[in-house]
Amino acid sequence: MVAAGVFLVLRLYSLFDATPMALNVLFWIGATTALVAGLIATSEMDLKRVLAWSAASQLGEMMIALGLGCRSRLPFIWRRTRRSSQACF
Repeated sequence: MVAAGVFLVLRLYSLFDATPMALNVLFWIGATTALVAGLIATSEMDLKRVLAWSAASQLGEMMIALGLGCRSRLPFIWRRTRRSSQACF
């Protein structure tokens, strides 16, 4: 369900692209999400919770990519972060 938010932003990207301030806000929301979720994931002991927080961190990284204007490269970034994260486990 959370990934639907990234998909919605991707579908409405033309609206976000019209105002540079919106892309800036999107970048910082993604950066905050990735950082906080990543830090929480490092403190968890339960593997299920670690995977859940790492998935939230990856969604933050995707929002960073959208905030930077990497709309066409998002599927590549999505696969790369997901694969590298799962390789750690």
